[in-house]
Amino acid sequence: GILMWWFRDTQVIKRQTQELAKVLTIAADDGKSARASRNQNFKDLLGKNASCSVDVKSYQGEFTRDDLMAAHHALVHTCKASSTSASEVAITERNDTSATVTAMLALSVTEKNGTHHSENCQAALIWQKNDQGKWKLDSIIIDQP
Repeated sequence: GILMWWFRDTQVIKRQTQELAKVLTIAADDGKSARASRNQNFKDLLGKNASCSVDVKSYQGEFTRDDLMAAHHALVHTCKASSTSASEVAITERNDTSATVTAMLALSVTEKNGTHHSENCQAALIWQKNDQGKWKLDSIIIDQP
């Protein structure tokens, strides 16, 4: 019974959403291997046509999958530390091949020079099941709460 629960689509989607927050979190003492691993884990979460739209006070932009991977690589290898926490995580829509997850995000980045940036925002994450039956992130929409 527990295996059936663990592999249910809703549980997989929730774990994938928490994994996204995890790969955006970098400890100041993380070495190169741990940081590189986060890059691979981030890439593995993305669907082949993933995109992102950001509209918050301090930043607006549109990103393709390649842009997202490049931005994550830059974050992982150039920041001193970062933190992402997701709260109020809810699957608001779901069918056999698509799911929308909403969450409140607290984002924080400390640059190597000590400059600190933080933002609280809301996110809608659209997950799609691919041809291999794996849930991949198709779209991210980040805006003001």
